[in-house]
Amino acid sequence: MLNSTLTARRILFSAAFVAAFVSSVFVCATGQTQDPAERQRALDLYESQNMAAALPLLEKVALAYPNDPIVLSRLGFALYANTIDEKDPTTRQKMRDRARSVLMKSQSLGDNSNLTKMTVDALSGPDISQIPFSKIQSAEAAIREGEAAFMRGDMDKAIAAYKRALESDPNNCISLLGRHIGCARQDQ
Repeated sequence: MLNSTLTARRILFSAAFVAAFVSSVFVCATGQTQDPAERQRALDLYESQNMAAALPLLEKVALAYPNDPIVLSRLGFALYANTIDEKDPTTRQKMRDRARSVLMKSQSLGDNSNLTKMTVDALSGPDISQIPFSKIQSAEAAIREGEAAFMRGDMDKAIAAYKRALESDPNNCISLLGRHIGCARQDQ
């Protein structure tokens, strides 16, 4: 009886040891433990429209929450938004491919949002980010500056840039739309 009790304890101890080892290997493999506060900070940065600041934190949170469709959709869109500033076409295409892959995973996990659908559609086609918004060089430069400021969540600079673009090219609807969106975000 004593031998069977010792054997049972050894088996139980061994099983607990193996479970602890497997758990620690999983945490090391993902490199992250789940931190709800950090997840919320990442989502708050995204919601504040600061895609440049949100991206690195979303990358980190996605490692800890690899099957969270909300985190993945925000990461995918932040990746897509950050392609605006990328000048190298090869790097920009890699970012677009990764954004599409992340968004498709988000969809496979149940994300049916219109933003995800529209972004996947945009990423499925050719990269149109380098097509000029305006034939007037000063307006084009101002629109690009506005887009970059908007991505960083700097609405004051975005609105100022769009305003300069409208002054250079009064018929440019992109400038007008950007200015209105920037103002609306600023009022929130």
